[in-house]
Amino acid sequence: MRYRLEHLIAASLAIGSLAFILGVSSARAADLGKPSTIEQIAAAKPYSPLAGCYGEISAAGQFLAAGDREAQGTLGLGCTVRTIGVVIVGGGARMDLGNAVNSGSIYGRLGMALNPHLDWYGLAEWKTPNWHLTSTGQLYLGAGLETNLFKDNVVGFIEGSHAIATIGSASRDDTLIRAGVRLLIK
Repeated sequence: MRYRLEHLIAASLAIGSLAFILGVSSARAADLGKPSTIEQIAAAKPYSPLAGCYGEISAAGQFLAAGDREAQGTLGLGCTVRTIGVVIVGGGARMDLGNAVNSGSIYGRLGMALNPHLDWYGLAEWKTPNWHLTSTGQLYLGAGLETNLFKDNVVGFIEGSHAIATIGSASRDDTLIRAGVRLLIK
């Protein structure tokens, strides 16, 4: 179990590092004048093609603590807002459908915009396996990265998370990797 957690952390750090490098290189190219003050950054309301409400469709691989693997298709709804400067806040609900485990979840995201077209975020998700809303559940923590694909309203994302706490019969130490597309409603 610890081995998988270490790999999840390493993968999250690698994705975050890559996103940081991409964000810094874009910022360096745009930095032609003197640096902005804190007041200017806080007052700025930049155009954000990644902010808004969305519908999402994704595929997820869930690696269960018991050693089983589960492929899932996901449908979801959510919203993201860009707050002070580069801080993003979002959340939503998902429905995962798989061969053995169907589940519902709610999630929250907090992160930062690395540039106008690339966001990195931390993720907290409460997942209820097999729709047992009151008797069982898992708390997943993880990270994600999202970017524009073809148009301003089509966003691709990838997330990795790990179950750190449970209630009832839900297993702990499950790992979830998700990739998909969000269609922004503007």
